[in-house]
Amino acid sequence: MGMDMKTKESRAKTSLRDYIYQFAFSPTHWYAACASGLYYSQDKGSSWRIAYDSLSLKEPLPTLCVVAPIGSDGDPLIFAGLNGGILRSEDNGQTWQSLPLPSHSRTITSLVPSPDFTHDGILLAGSVGTGILLYKSDGSDLTMWNFGLLDHEVLCLSASPSFARDRIIYAGVQSGLFMSGNCGRSWKDIDLPIGYEPVLSLAISPNFTKDGTLYIGTEGKGLFRSTDQGGSWQRLGEKELVAPINAILLSSNPPDESGMLVLHGGELLTSSDTGDSWDRWDKEGSAEKDVTAVLAPQGLHADQPLLVGYINGEIRLCE
Repeated sequence: MGMDMKTKESRAKTSLRDYIYQFAFSPTHWYAACASGLYYSQDKGSSWRIAYDSLSLKEPLPTLCVVAPIGSDGDPLIFAGLNGGILRSEDNGQTWQSLPLPSHSRTITSLVPSPDFTHDGILLAGSVGTGILLYKSDGSDLTMWNFGLLDHEVLCLSASPSFARDRIIYAGVQSGLFMSGNCGRSWKDIDLPIGYEPVLSLAISPNFTKDGTLYIGTEGKGLFRSTDQGGSWQRLGEKELVAPINAILLSSNPPDESGMLVLHGGELLTSSDTGDSWDRWDKEGSAEKDVTAVLAPQGLHADQPLLVGYINGEIRLCE
């Protein structure tokens, strides 16, 4: 992508003719969660195939979120979030099993594996109506810990990079932001300067243990940064960022550690100074259609590709 705000010629351009909610990747596969189901690519986005063939579905199975953490045996596991369900695959999506859910569960909106998933097997799931679900043992044991979580309309989740030690989780909900410091056993409300506002996206600094920095993207009040784990907040790009912030990507690669990319409404904006100023990404090539999903498989760095999904189902791999 490059922090110069432009892309080189797209190496891969395909179209699923479908609404794309989210991307994920494993060492061998890339995944696209879409309105008609889950798709996978084994050639870095040049071609895509449906991952639900083994389910013999008669109707499309909308998939809102997907993650692909590495299991304890060194192989990736695939988790797909649905309306009222979570599917798990041990073989890159060739076969699936359903994870246990409370009987009243509703839409799964967010799936976040522990940064130490290979060792602890912890998967966090956010839902609309059921709050936070926590799975252990690579998804076989379910715990529902919502003590103190006053709003069960969970829109996004993020875990501290040092989760194995500090057990910190943040949850963006319809009315704001909550934090847990004990792996979800209890939650506390985080005061925001904007009052009750849907938090649509979260990003935690790779150096969170040292700098205490996290970002939240809201539905109508823009982008905010905290450098004290949520104690105080600063609004970023107040004049430029006026649409919903649907995704936040942070760079963790020197010398671009101050680089950011946000999905702002239907466009991508970038900053090379941790949010103090903003430019439109690929302003010559993508302004004519809305972006719905974005992924940096190898990190947000000038020499690494960016996977972009558009509202018409087109997918571009930009380098």
